[in-house]
Amino acid sequence: MTTLIHDEKEVTTRTMIKTEPPQWLLAFWKEIDDKTFGKGFDCFTEDAICNLGVADWHGREQIRNNLRAFIDNGFTALHEVVEYWDGGSLKVFRGTVTMTPDDKSKPVVKPVMTHFSTWMRKTLARSVGGSERSVPSSSEVAMQTQQHQHDELGDLLRYWRHERGKSQLDLSLDTGISQRHLSFVESGRSVPSKDLLFIVSEKLDIPLRERNVLLLASGYAPIYEESSWELPEMAAVTKAIDRVLVQQEPHPALVLDRYWNVIKTNEAALRFFGSFVDLEARPKPRNLLDLMFDPAGLRPFVENWEVVAAGLLQRIHRECVGHVVDQKTTELLKKLEKYPGVKTLSTVPRTHSPVVPITFIKASERFSYFSFITTVGVPQSITAQELRIECMFPLEPET
Repeated sequence: MTTLIHDEKEVTTRTMIKTEPPQWLLAFWKEIDDKTFGKGFDCFTEDAICNLGVADWHGREQIRNNLRAFIDNGFTALHEVVEYWDGGSLKVFRGTVTMTPDDKSKPVVKPVMTHFSTWMRKTLARSVGGSERSVPSSSEVAMQTQQHQHDELGDLLRYWRHERGKSQLDLSLDTGISQRHLSFVESGRSVPSKDLLFIVSEKLDIPLRERNVLLLASGYAPIYEESSWELPEMAAVTKAIDRVLVQQEPHPALVLDRYWNVIKTNEAALRFFGSFVDLEARPKPRNLLDLMFDPAGLRPFVENWEVVAAGLLQRIHRECVGHVVDQKTTELLKKLEKYPGVKTLSTVPRTHSPVVPITFIKASERFSYFSFITTVGVPQSITAQELRIECMFPLEPET
């Protein structure tokens, strides 16, 4: 370690040596990945201090218990250490964390982790095999963890600013947060509070699912739930949906998720679409777009299919949650493009009609419909935000 004087300031440099990750470190992460939280935590002293993101935990048992509570919160983690640098009392290791939610409908995230571990002194201890190894035994062990913070968090904030056409100054004026502080957060020099993330997310109109990603990138646990329809807190929403579906009889109505998967329908929808194709033969969840674009689905029965399909493609972009095409929506678009004739579709031609109808033809019968889309006004869960009800209304008296 060398101390230099530069511009009248004392600067300390340290030589770091890249080595293989030690076994005590790998054993510690394995305890977390396996959710056993056992002897791998013996690398900490009883009075160790751990700073995880903005958390400040004191003592080995508090570290163990808080990590257990965090990891058990609906997901499984798999840590992979890819770099380990030894600088004496300072250790630096980097890697990735694959975080797989217990709910398989939620996306797997893989943030980058960077850890700094320091201790004041080391004592020699013998491993089971008899060889000597160094273990921390000071009164203070500080682990400062930055997951996604320097690169990932900054990238996410810049992405959403640019997506909304906002500069840092614009966002500062919108939020009342100083431009300097926003710049420090984006560059990783400041750790954002939850309140800051909430304010920024609201002003940038970031969808709730993506707000969870932002929280994870800042070292916080996700707070927006993807609630099951059966949970009590969803009862009011479910009851309202059921009323709409029943009220729409005898015409079709469907409840769709963010990716056009059919969650629920009224009886009219099952009767109507089932009269054209065998719905039971299609895997669940049935995707409405897949049903409309597939030559083995409803496509042969749709009049002016090219115009209808072009309109549906426009709707995909227009109705995206947060008005942003995310990765899963991009994958859905790529899947649709594999159907014949989709890549050559043009824009919807202008007509004198206020809507673009969807007309189904079966034998000599024609059924023309247009749609109304209903969403939840001020959603506070991912499920509530991402659902929409599509009610089909007859365009012609014959329908």
